[in-house]
Amino acid sequence: MIVKMQKYAFLVHHEDFPNFLEDVQRIGVLDITTEKRSMNEEEKALLDLASRYNVAIKALLRKKEGLEQLTNQMPQDVLERFEAIVKDREALDSDLKKLRKEHAEHYPWGDFNPEAIKDLESKGLKVKFFTTPSKRYDLEWENKFPLQVINEQNGVIYFVCIQPEGENFAIPATEVKAPVHASSTLSKDIAAVNSKIESLEEELAGLSHYVDMLSKARAELLENIDIKSIFYGAKREVEGSVVLVTGFAPHDSIGELNAYLESKSIVYLTEEATEQDNPPIKLKNGKFASLFEWIGELYVPPSYNELDLTAFFAPFFVLFFGLCMGDIGYGFVFLIAGLLLKNRTSLSKFRPFLILMMWLGAGTIIMGSLSGGVFGTEMATWPFLPQNIQKLFLNRNQMMLFAVGIGFVQILFGLSLKAYNRANKNGNWKFALGPIAWIIILLGAAASFVDPIKPFTWHIILTGVGILLLFGNPDKNIFARVGLGMAELYDITGFFGDLLSYIRLFALGLSGSILGLVVNQIAALTLGSLPFGLDYVIFGLVLVLGHGANIALASLGSFVHPLRLTFVEFYKNSGFEGNGRYYRPFAKKVKQ
Repeated sequence: MIVKMQKYAFLVHHEDFPNFLEDVQRIGVLDITTEKRSMNEEEKALLDLASRYNVAIKALLRKKEGLEQLTNQMPQDVLERFEAIVKDREALDSDLKKLRKEHAEHYPWGDFNPEAIKDLESKGLKVKFFTTPSKRYDLEWENKFPLQVINEQNGVIYFVCIQPEGENFAIPATEVKAPVHASSTLSKDIAAVNSKIESLEEELAGLSHYVDMLSKARAELLENIDIKSIFYGAKREVEGSVVLVTGFAPHDSIGELNAYLESKSIVYLTEEATEQDNPPIKLKNGKFASLFEWIGELYVPPSYNELDLTAFFAPFFVLFFGLCMGDIGYGFVFLIAGLLLKNRTSLSKFRPFLILMMWLGAGTIIMGSLSGGVFGTEMATWPFLPQNIQKLFLNRNQMMLFAVGIGFVQILFGLSLKAYNRANKNGNWKFALGPIAWIIILLGAAASFVDPIKPFTWHIILTGVGILLLFGNPDKNIFARVGLGMAELYDITGFFGDLLSYIRLFALGLSGSILGLVVNQIAALTLGSLPFGLDYVIFGLVLVLGHGANIALASLGSFVHPLRLTFVEFYKNSGFEGNGRYYRPFAKKVKQ
């Protein structure tokens, strides 16, 4: 649900304003409204410094902690040393790249003494370097010219020719630039650069001890940025001597704030927030629904006066995920993994996600039980199961109808929420008649598939159409109602399109079960193909790796498609407006 907000307006003397901001930030419940403006140079500098801290923290978190290199250092010193190391490392990486390229070019020529070449040149002998494909090298060249083959590598022959001054031998090969260094010298240079890089890496590992200190410094910096943003963005009155501050706080968290305001004798006004005030949105749900709040945040927050749909889409999301996975074995993998990992201290930050994984695993087990799929096999084909139990499992046609049926239920549920939302928003039950009319029309269409009430199909549909035309828009006159109602009847095609969208739940589950079956068949081919029981080892590896990859692939689709059905079909049919903004209190980030 959406927590009710209290609106505040403060009048603060400009000299007391900085202290007021610090106190409000310490209390940490007020979402302060600021005017839109461009950042000044001071704020930009602080933001740039925070960004530098962020880069350092992310890089150091990836490092394994090593021996501590610095003691009693300030965050700024650690940051500057980190940036210096990164700069040096970039320069060394560039040097290493050049050396490796040069080594690759010089390596075929082997080790030689550059001074010996200079000595020959001083005596009038020019040393020239040539390459040619091995198949084009002619042994007769060795009789004609003073040459020496140095190396043959990758189908290329490398050789040198010594020419006396004044002569120019016409050798049909490619002359290349003379190497400057021996390959052994370049190897030593590469080793020296690698040694320096290792030393810098060790120092970076030492700096990883300071991640907590850097994180705290970044948080304090962000707090300062928040203060500056509000300080410069607040509205000044009475020639700048008085500052007007407005904001919102949740009803259940205003005790400490009110006590502070009374103790400081600060002039303020407070009233119940309304939709026109555009208050921020804070969600408060039970243990189960709160696990899905982050999913709802992938979309947009609800308006202040409408329903929070988190608790309403959460059960459907679990069932839809289970339908897409469609395998009892995969469900137990999720459930057991969540049970084993949720209480680990190192994973405490991920505990809500691990509990959610357990719920999704339970949903997969329940939905997988309908078709009886277990790691790519079908329980309906197990010979040891009694026939009366085998008949309980749904076949593919029945599973497809079940997916459409559960989608039909969600659409009707969404329309019910839309009816409640309209009546609650407008303060009159008559505004709920439009969605109720659509519920009657859709139920009438569904009645055509139920033999006992099939004769009454058109009576039900026409009743719904009549309500929609006459009462669907109660705030309009009778002619406008009929006209708008007739235009709304075109939406019937949209409802059928929404209904067909739920077939994707069945299709995804079917594709996952087929892939699981293929994994089993490939694994079975390995049996009997290797001696000494190695075939069973390969068999097990194929099953583990194959089903692991299938679980990963199916998990992605099983999350994305229910997400799409929630945000498109369910939110639309629920009349979700979603033009709110989330509650972001002005608070200490270190405490958060």
